Amino acid sequence: PTQVGNLTNLDNLVFQNNDFSSLIPSELGNLRNIDNIDLGDNEFKGPIPSELASLPQLKCLLLAGNRLTSTIPEEFGMAPKLTDLEVNNNLLSSTIKSDSDICSSEIDRFVVDFNIVCECRSCILGE
Repeated sequence: PTQVGNLTNLDNLVFQNNDFSSLIPSELGNLRNIDNIDLGDNEFKGPIPSELASLPQLKCLLLAGNRLTSTIPEEFGMAPKLTDLEVNNNLLSSTIKSDSDICSSEIDRFVVDFNIVCECRSCILGE
């Protein structure tokens, strides 16, 4: 629900495995103190809101096992503290180029398998 975006002091949000089937609310971009968002194993659909990439404390974003479509927003490559991004088992389609911001970011764990993603070898292997 969009009202979750009003919980501005929240630092951990786990809605894993609940069969939610709506869009991921862009209002989650209001959670300025959040460092962990786990929305995995639901039925969320539509694009990943780029607003999530602007969360200044976000370290871990788990979106695996949904029905997300579109592309992985390039803005995640500029997320200041993001180290873990899991978007596997969705319906995402994009090309990750070796000069992409995502490839040159601080992300230590980037899981994209079981999507329609064209992965850049140098990005995935850190070459």
